[in-house]
Amino acid sequence: MGQAIVAAELCGIKSVRFPAHISKNAYQRQDGLLDAPSEILLPGPDLHAGLTIPSQCPEGTQHNWYHNPCVNITAREYKRVMMEYVRPVLGADLSACMSNSTPIEEDLLTIHLRNDDIMQYVYMFWGQPPCSMYEKIILEEKFKKRSSRRSWWWAQGRVPASRGCAASRREQGLKIYEDFCALARARHLVLSFSSFSISAALLSKEVRTIYRRKDSDWEGRLRAIINCDVWPGVRMLEYGVRVQVGVGAKKDEGGAKLAREFLTTFPMEQIQGPFLFCAK
Repeated sequence: MGQAIVAAELCGIKSVRFPAHISKNAYQRQDGLLDAPSEILLPGPDLHAGLTIPSQCPEGTQHNWYHNPCVNITAREYKRVMMEYVRPVLGADLSACMSNSTPIEEDLLTIHLRNDDIMQYVYMFWGQPPCSMYEKIILEEKFKKRSSRRSWWWAQGRVPASRGCAASRREQGLKIYEDFCALARARHLVLSFSSFSISAALLSKEVRTIYRRKDSDWEGRLRAIINCDVWPGVRMLEYGVRVQVGVGAKKDEGGAKLAREFLTTFPMEQIQGPFLFCAK
């Protein structure tokens, strides 16, 4: 939604229309996250009649915005769009959860680990932070509590014997909006190589520290919309592991096994950082 609205603003289009919500496909089942209208009206003059597509946006009339967003858009701009247009149309349960007046836990580190398709899209598996990165953050930042959300390892019963990936708190049977809410209400959030946690950060009023793996292919493969120009009040730290590998076939069980071994055994001593995000 945010990417389409950004493109509409750049093109001088006054409305964005959305297709019906999809709930049958498991990958796209996001029930409870949105209560989006079929159309969102944008302020400003209607320049559509003399439309000239900006050079930073894809040409043509049909796009998968996730794969073809406009480029050179700051994280601050995406944050503005997400807060102005997307947050007001969140699902009722999610909106209530995110607006909860319960005090935020200042000493809690919230970790998102990508779920569902991690075996199918092996290059996304290789882009995840290793367990030892979480361990380094926990030890050096002195977090007393940690929480994981939507972890593939937990779901498959393959919890590695590593402090960094050992769940201290993960309630079973939570709905997807409850997991998203936990990410959006986190004061200190570790991003996975996934748009799910990035969206939560952009919709958050609470986050103060964001952590991520430095050398994942954020721009090339994920089209990540968090970049150097983050919004005020947020500090982003990165940790270096090594160049992302494992970009073979879409379904590559061997590659997935290698990725799992890499992510669960990479030594903490070889992790570099933290680095202030985009520090000159």
